[in-house]
Amino acid sequence: MGADRSVKAEFDYVLGKARALLQLREIAEKRRPIENATNLLPPLPPPLNEFKAMIDKWATTVDDVLCEMVIVIAVTALEIYLEGVYQQKKGDWKKGKLENIGRLNQWSKELGLNLFGDVKEGSLREVFEIRHAIVHRGGRLDQKAVEGLKMGKLGQEVKEFLTEQRTQEMLAQISRLVESIERQI
Repeated sequence: MGADRSVKAEFDYVLGKARALLQLREIAEKRRPIENATNLLPPLPPPLNEFKAMIDKWATTVDDVLCEMVIVIAVTALEIYLEGVYQQKKGDWKKGKLENIGRLNQWSKELGLNLFGDVKEGSLREVFEIRHAIVHRGGRLDQKAVEGLKMGKLGQEVKEFLTEQRTQEMLAQISRLVESIERQI
């Protein structure tokens, strides 16, 4: 059974693209040895120095925001998938049903689903709180996120603890949630 194939296929496609984005990190890592080697050369003329500085800044920016982008994309894909499942089962959709874990619990009860059989609620809460901080607070933790995450401090930047490994773990949680839902519908 499962969700309408197009809804699940869209989710799989978008999550695959999010995972592919993490591969950009490997490209940035491969750039670093070249950067270090250029430091051994005589000073570059000013236009090349400016260009090198621009490239270094871009690479640092990629490193800083890549995991954040992946989380936002993955949670958005999850929300779209869940909307599709709800519409398939109930025939309608009311905006705001997936704003937080409490609403997600209510949504799952309406559909008679057990969302947290294969997924720890705390892990999913972490994903939602981090996405909230990225999208609505410029990547900084607000009081709600600090309380929900039970870590970090007010104003701390998400990028300080959102590693590639942690991002991969969050993607795995999202995938397990979708697979759990697929088995129940």
